[in-house]
Parts: sequence; structure tokens; C-alpha cells
Amino acid sequence: MRGPWPKGVGFYGLLGAVMVVAGSFLPWLSSGGRTVSAWGIPLRALLPSHADSTGLVIGPLLLVPVLVLVPYLIRRPLPFVFRAVLAAVATNLAGLVLVLGVRADPTIWPNVGLLLVLIGGVLIVVGPVGAKQPDLR
Repeated sequence: MRGPWPKGVGFYGLLGAVMVVAGSFLPWLSSGGRTVSAWGIPLRALLPSHADSTGLVIGPLLLVPVLVLVPYLIRRPLPFVFRAVLAAVATNLAGLVLVLGVRADPTIWPNVGLLLVLIGGVLIVVGPVGAKQPDLR
């Protein structure tokens, strides 16, 4: 009897995708009693010459790692490169926000949402480790 996880996803990959999506809604940064989530951080604020607060926010981009569920639909494993790209979206955005936020204001601290996204991105890459289920025949 095979486990419930399609080859190439695994429990850790699925958990990572859930952590990234959940982390996007939780607070990412906090300072002086105020917090902000990925849905309140403009994408343009991450670009060197565009430090304004308008336009597309980071939140929708963090829904991309849900594509780790594609093997459930196509019944084929995801290649490592594809999983790495999905994870890179989450980890690179979170890392960039962390570095730029702390550099801009040393009183800014990372919060639980940012940490969940970083850890979730790593789990997406190592996801197939949990895909090997014991044969229980």
C-alpha cells in the first residue's frame, strides 16, 4: 500500500506550501507595537530606486508555492528545479524584506509570518524526503 503522497511531493513539501501561504497572512515585521504582513508590503519597496508604498503587494506572489500540489493533479512528480523555483519565490522575498527592513530601521524585528515563509520555502525543496512511505503490505 502506497502512502497518500504522490511521488515528488511528500509530507514536508506539502507542509512547506501550507506554511508559506499561512505565513503570508501573519505579521512579517514589527516595530514599536505595529506589525505588517506580506499583504501590506509593496513589491516596489523592494526595488532600490522605488521606495514608495503603492502598487502590487508581496502577498499574491506567496500563493505561487501552492503549485507544489500539481503532482496530485497530474500524477507525476515535480522536478527538483521546479520545486527549487517555487521555494525561491518564498525564501528570496522573505529574505529581501528582512534585510531591507532591518537595514532601513534597526528597530524593526522579524515576526512569525516571515519565519514561517522562510522555513516553508526550505521544506518545499526537501519535500520528497517525506515522500518515501514504507510499504505496509
